[in-house]
Amino acid sequence: MLELNEAPGYRTPPHVHPGMDESFYVLEGTLELEVGGTTHTLAAGSYVHIPRGTPHAQGSADDLPVKLLTTFTPGGFEAFFLDRVELARTVRRGDEEFLPRMMDVVHRHGAWLQPAQ
Repeated sequence: MLELNEAPGYRTPPHVHPGMDESFYVLEGTLELEVGGTTHTLAAGSYVHIPRGTPHAQGSADDLPVKLLTTFTPGGFEAFFLDRVELARTVRRGDEEFLPRMMDVVHRHGAWLQPAQ
């Protein structure tokens, strides 16, 4: 279980988690979640469960940050977020080297995270 703080304007690309389920509980802000071609707007206090293998994308629904309590079952994927934090300490989104380095992080955790097809 992790607490995630996503910046305004940030949205994940569509992706799947082939070997784990993911759940979000919105603590603060508003989460925009796309699942199966349908967009859902989830206010603070909302909960959603995304079964493994389900294509989805998410991010802040507006110009405010969104704080989430995120659960991964089984555990292990939290290492991706530790790598993501380390990346953020050395390069900023929008910098030329950010995307290639972020893709390196994604590939290191490919068993947990795949692009949606």
